[in-house]
Amino acid sequence: MKLAVFSDTHGRCEAMLAMARRMKGVDLFVHLGDHVEDAARLADAVWPVRTVCVAGNGDLGSGEKTELVLETGGFLTVAVHGHRQSVKFSSFGLLALAKQRGARLVLFGHTHSAEIFTQDGVTFVCPGTAGGIGHSPTAAMVETVNGEPFCHLIDL
Repeated sequence: MKLAVFSDTHGRCEAMLAMARRMKGVDLFVHLGDHVEDAARLADAVWPVRTVCVAGNGDLGSGEKTELVLETGGFLTVAVHGHRQSVKFSSFGLLALAKQRGARLVLFGHTHSAEIFTQDGVTFVCPGTAGGIGHSPTAAMVETVNGEPFCHLIDL
């Protein structure tokens, strides 16, 4: 399974949409919040490929869920924005959530800083900010290889 992961567009989704249209072989597009309206634009751009999203702290009242648990090629993946797990201060909340849900992969945003790290057998991926807010615009790709998540960051 191949996932394209975006976050924190904040209404600036041109780079995300341009990259998404060029991506081949993606099974699922994920938007991790802060401007779920941009997730709808992403879904229109990549249809018929499925797009899912979670609400961020900037999406209060949107009606979108703040957490998704996805089966992604033999393991569970949790997708959150990260504000409720205090990701700007520590990864502890994300790790606790992963353990509660039995997830091997956690996708999160909110920090606007792209990073991939592993802690206690769980891989964490923050795609950064696809909107280029405070940082260069970035995204992440996650592919299942032999039942394991293989993740890398992309400059948009």
